[in-house]
Amino acid sequence: MKNNKNNIKILDCTLRDGGYINNWNFGRECILEIYENLDKANADFIECGFLKDGFYSDDTALFGDFKKLNRIFKNKNKEKLVIMLKVGQFDPQKFPKNKDERIFNTIRVNYCKSHTKEALEIIKKLKNYGCRVFVNPANIDIYSDYEVSELTKKLNDIEPFAFSIVDTKGSLVKKDILRLYDIINNNMKKSTRLCFHSHNNLGLSFANTLELIKICKEYELIIDSSVFGMGRGSGNLHSELIMHYLNQNDKKYNLAFIFEIIEKYINKIYLKTPWKNTTEYYLSAIYHCHQDYAKYLLNNFKLDNKEIVKIYKKIPQEKKSKYTQDVIEKLCMRKD
Repeated sequence: MKNNKNNIKILDCTLRDGGYINNWNFGRECILEIYENLDKANADFIECGFLKDGFYSDDTALFGDFKKLNRIFKNKNKEKLVIMLKVGQFDPQKFPKNKDERIFNTIRVNYCKSHTKEALEIIKKLKNYGCRVFVNPANIDIYSDYEVSELTKKLNDIEPFAFSIVDTKGSLVKKDILRLYDIINNNMKKSTRLCFHSHNNLGLSFANTLELIKICKEYELIIDSSVFGMGRGSGNLHSELIMHYLNQNDKKYNLAFIFEIIEKYINKIYLKTPWKNTTEYYLSAIYHCHQDYAKYLLNNFKLDNKEIVKIYKKIPQEKKSKYTQDVIEKLCMRKD
């Protein structure tokens, strides 16, 4: 499959990844208006939140079962609706096997490397239930070339809808994009779509996306983005930015509806809890540390660059990708 700008698709994850900013408490009216505007803007996929065990009000983009999902998104475009299941946070036994019992049929399975075996079993089940499944392994930067190769080979037996390069910490640079694509291209079936989810902690989300667009000739490409870049750390790729870029080739996306979301909802959230480039987030990406370590430092200390680097260097390797508050608290208390 030869790729070009016409067969690149956008998956907007404002309601899911953006929810880390406001604890997913958008309000029901806001959730529905964001969905409606993204639909009118012609976003190809709209990720509406997380499947997560527990009871949540209709004001949140968190869903403990499919009853709430089916009620809120009744009569919406099933082809565009997407939800994320994070391994360890939602009991897969609660997932409806029958298509008629669920309005969402496109599921993104997110998991950490230590949960790979469990994740693959869940992915197989969902595929057998007739779902379109995205495979989203978090923190792709901690995978060796061999591990990426072996993972893609295993997925060939399952044939998921899409496999995602997930730059959780915003640490990837051009050479990483080239290397990962080369491994995937040499091992993964071309029938599986390639997806890219980036964070902007190094300010490289857009540049890395353009690099992937340039080299991805064999797969249908799906790009994750969020309105105004709403997301953890320094945020994500801006939906309005990538839509404008792709519109240079094909006037598909109606940006007026994206700007309406920004003016009516996102600006207010940003003024209260901004996502932006800071030294803390920039350095967390350089040292491959979870961005919540940077968030902790921003909220509790005023440190110079040398002190920040010193702390990041002392975080144990096995704790860097998974935020552990006890670790950062102890390091900040030490005087040496």
